[in-house]
Order: sequence, then structure tokens, then C-alpha cells
Amino acid sequence: MLVARQIYNDAVRDSLALRRRRLPRALGLAGHTPAPRYFDIDDSLPGRTRSP
Repeated sequence: MLVARQIYNDAVRDSLALRRRRLPRALGLAGHTPAPRYFDIDDSLPGRTRSP
């Protein structure tokens, strides 16, 4: 699950960077859909403590 989240967040970062570039915006290729958002979730289980 951690690897899938990392791949998704990398894709979001790359797509946001491409949308900010001048050429795609000038040619109208930046799109009109909402920008993707990063995904983060807490994987810890409630009530469970980690051993030192």
C-alpha cells in the first residue's frame, strides 16, 4: 500500500509541475479539470503502541 501511495503522489507532483509550465498553458493543454491532489493516510492502528 505504501508503494502505491508513493507512485500516486509522484504522479500528482509531476502532473502539477507540467500544468505550471508555460508552453502547455499557452497552447491550452493544461486542461480544465480540477488539479489532482496528494493522498496521505495514517497507517497506524488505533490503540496499538510500538515497542521500543
